[in-house]
Amino acid sequence: MIEASRTVTSRTVKGLFLGIAVALAGLATAPQPADAYSGRVRKACLVDFKKFCPSYKEESAALKSCMRANGGGISSRCIDALIDDGQLTKSEIQRYRSARGR
Repeated sequence: MIEASRTVTSRTVKGLFLGIAVALAGLATAPQPADAYSGRVRKACLVDFKKFCPSYKEESAALKSCMRANGGGISSRCIDALIDDGQLTKSEIQRYRSARGR
């Protein structure tokens, strides 16, 4: 009887640790919020974020709206990162490039 309770306890503890490990792995690989820019875009566009949209948080939909409204003025580096990240439509790309003379 004592041996049976040790087995149950051992299985319970192993199951608990496995559950914690799975939960932590899920947190580590959790997707960014839908409004978040990728790390590459944040790095390439940081100056533009601060210049055109300083009052918006980087993880907000409002920042994306603000950046779209200022698209003609943002840097080529930022535009290229947004294109590579799939953040711009074809018409936005054409509009931003024509505004920059590219």
